[in-house]
Amino acid sequence: MRLGQFAAQNFYGVQHYGASFIFEPMGYALGNLVTTYESFDPPSTPAMELRVIPLTRFYVKSMVFAADQYPYSHNFTGLVPQFRGAVMNVSEIGFTPGQKSTAVRGFDNVDTRKGYSGLYKFGAAYNPGKFTSPIQSAPRAGNYLMYWMANQAIWRVDKAESKGIDATVSYDWSPANVNRNDREFDAGLRYNEPFPVQFYNTISLG
Repeated sequence: MRLGQFAAQNFYGVQHYGASFIFEPMGYALGNLVTTYESFDPPSTPAMELRVIPLTRFYVKSMVFAADQYPYSHNFTGLVPQFRGAVMNVSEIGFTPGQKSTAVRGFDNVDTRKGYSGLYKFGAAYNPGKFTSPIQSAPRAGNYLMYWMANQAIWRVDKAESKGIDATVSYDWSPANVNRNDREFDAGLRYNEPFPVQFYNTISLG
């Protein structure tokens, strides 16, 4: 469990292989998570998260935070917590073949790329606040988004090392009668260590 001031998009809907890509919806979090006002860096908001690992390769986590629609206006320095906006919830379940769930973080690293590791997850976000629909003038209460993400090592030169090819796929959906950008699909491939040099290198296509 943790309590503090941190951003939901750093941990929910974020691309596990994101450090490999420079295109933001693949290199960070899904691009339309802001439709529910899911918090992001640097103007993160007060938050609390609970993470449970009932099985070695399976985890469940949930987070509540202040869904501030105008975080830059309300927190000029970023240091003073601002309890503005609706209390929003985002939750996720995940499965980690090839490694223990305790080792999984928001982004992968060189060590986690070794062997046939991967991460499969499903998450949902719900904001009970007021939203303006693109098809009607009267505001409505509540908005939600669901996402599915899969990352998997699909080929290795040596099954115990990191050199090889990884694949990533992500998709999200939210109701079209509330959100103008109601769905997003991303897919990509990453070739780990294509060049015979001493430092780690990668080529990615998304």
